[in-house]
Amino acid sequence: MTKTIWAKTAVASRDRAPLSGSLSADVVVIGAGVSGLSAAYFLADGGASVVLIEADRIGSGAVGRSSGFVNAGLWVPPTDIVKAIGEVYGPRLISTLGDAPRRTFELIKSLDLECDARNDGTLQCAPDEASFLDLKERLAGMAGRARDLKLVERQEAASLTGSSAYRGALIDYRAGYLQPLSYVRSLAKAAESAGTVIHEKSPAIHFEQLPGDTWKIWTGRGHVAAKQLLVATEAHMIGAHFGLSGEYVPMPFFNAATRRLTESEKAAVMPAGQPIVDLRKVVSSYRYDAHDRLVVGSIGSTSGPDGAINRQWVSRKIAKLFPILRNIEIEFAWTGRIGVTDNHMPTVHRIGRQAFALGGYNGRGIAAGTVFGEAISKVILGQMPEGDLPVPVTEPRETRMPGLRGMGLRSAAAAFHLLDARRG
Repeated sequence: MTKTIWAKTAVASRDRAPLSGSLSADVVVIGAGVSGLSAAYFLADGGASVVLIEADRIGSGAVGRSSGFVNAGLWVPPTDIVKAIGEVYGPRLISTLGDAPRRTFELIKSLDLECDARNDGTLQCAPDEASFLDLKERLAGMAGRARDLKLVERQEAASLTGSSAYRGALIDYRAGYLQPLSYVRSLAKAAESAGTVIHEKSPAIHFEQLPGDTWKIWTGRGHVAAKQLLVATEAHMIGAHFGLSGEYVPMPFFNAATRRLTESEKAAVMPAGQPIVDLRKVVSSYRYDAHDRLVVGSIGSTSGPDGAINRQWVSRKIAKLFPILRNIEIEFAWTGRIGVTDNHMPTVHRIGRQAFALGGYNGRGIAAGTVFGEAISKVILGQMPEGDLPVPVTEPRETRMPGLRGMGLRSAAAAFHLLDARRG
């Protein structure tokens, strides 16, 4: 069970030929995930000639293996964001990411992107009194967004989720979910319609900035020259180029999808269709796909030494939250990767003259990647100064032992899932 449910149900996508020979453009974008495709679309729509190269296929990285949530904000509270990046950028980032789902769904509608998008809100569910108090504090710190949020007590949370497991919940009406692979495939088509040239199976293997500030990027079979360079590979970094390989801690995140639910089962489980984010020590998520399958996600892997633990946890967790689904068949299980930064903030790095790198969305990459791609396109096009970006432009910095830290997160999550399954 390694194929994703998204690969089975996504909109069709044609193969793009690998880059061969020599090309030139105003901008070369590396990485066909959300932020790379968003930037490519807005750059081309703004009049730039754009070549996008992707090492594998459209959406083969983090987004195509994600849970597909379109979330507002970050995992950290607003006060921590201001502490991390200051009084100027902190409020701006809070505002930008708070508005990111609206902008994402607006883009989906305006471009007629086929991706099963739903903007009905999400349920951030507190399993105990301590986490419920955290939700209260988070709501109090977001007074300007009060109209978009609603805190509910135990009884209403049970009615919305179909489970008695939660002390309460915070409804975030800004958020929603979509079919993530369909989203990037549709966004790629929109970028091409705007004029972007996309080449798949074209890994960037060598970079050089020539006299006159022209960037030249070699792939296995050709090269592309451009005045501007944008690297948008995040959790799937391109080797040691530009000091980016140690920037993000690679955190595995798995998903599992059940068989299709019957009408009676669906009426009992998340009856309004609003997905759950369970705020236990190791976060997990629960949503439907467009074909009435329950998709469960959490930190860890479905293969390797922790794979059996995590797969067992999925079955037991479903049974505990939703007894009507006890012993339901799991038809798909797969693992993706999240790029985690030290301070949990997204980043815009300067990696050379007329060269930027985007990333660090910390598991919130669909909405954040969409708006960051749009924002950096405005800078590259000269429509906006760097100082107006949601975060300061910084130099890459090494994270200490990112691989070991990623393994540590994976091991800790497996231990939690083992204990949590036994409690069930």
